Amino acid sequence: MNSEAEPVLWLQNTAGPAMSRQKAADQVRERLIAGIRSGQLNVDTRLPSENELARIFGVSRPVIREALVGMQALGLVVSRNGRGTFIAAQQVNPDLLHCGFTAKDLIEVRRLLELPAARIAAERRSEEDVARLSALICALREQDAPRERNKLDAEFHVAVASASGNLLLAKLVGEFRTALESVSLLAGYLGTRREAAHAEHEAIQQAIVRQDPDAAEAAMAAHLAAVETFIRDVEMLTGPKGASASLAHGQGSRKSAPIDGRAKAAPRKQGNANNAR
Repeated sequence: MNSEAEPVLWLQNTAGPAMSRQKAADQVRERLIAGIRSGQLNVDTRLPSENELARIFGVSRPVIREALVGMQALGLVVSRNGRGTFIAAQQVNPDLLHCGFTAKDLIEVRRLLELPAARIAAERRSEEDVARLSALICALREQDAPRERNKLDAEFHVAVASASGNLLLAKLVGEFRTALESVSLLAGYLGTRREAAHAEHEAIQQAIVRQDPDAAEAAMAAHLAAVETFIRDVEMLTGPKGASASLAHGQGSRKSAPIDGRAKAAPRKQGNANNAR
């Protein structure tokens, strides 16, 4: 069989359960990652075109494009001008996650800085601080572009620290956010944390507005715990046996309906191709 036909055949036979369009890009990305981890999609394999992937998964081209952008952020695929999109690696580059530090280092320092920052902000915030935090929450809700959302996310955390009235604390949080830019941007491109992160930010902001130090600290702690879980989940993709269970849910090994639930005819068998999966 033509080697370029093999990815198409495998993808046609791995469409997972029906999924809402809101999560369609996540689902496409998860299945492609499952193919990489299982060895069905090897390094340097050229993926089908966006049009072909859209047909296979039963979704629109923008959904496919969003899924591929997320995979590019992970370093798993690369786009080559005039040639298409190719599998670039079987594992996520750990430098994207840790910025040269361990995950434990990152989370510990964030807790040391941002938990007291949230508590003190609730005790000392001014009306100007309240207005700034509220404006950032609104801007985050309306912004779709990952890079812009990442910038607003950083501004929100710095604004929380600034509301404490401690300029040095605000400076330290700002510098630490710069070190975290790659992992924050990765979360933005993947899109899996968007709704949850927004709810977490709102809980922090509302506790500061109410001047409730305990609630502000607890809300920040919950947010950082969720970030740690995200890092751990994606970190699973960096190990030699770190199966993408947290992102792919093992969906790459069974036949089912395309993402939007539309029926699709089974591909014709070509020799023993289906038995070689």
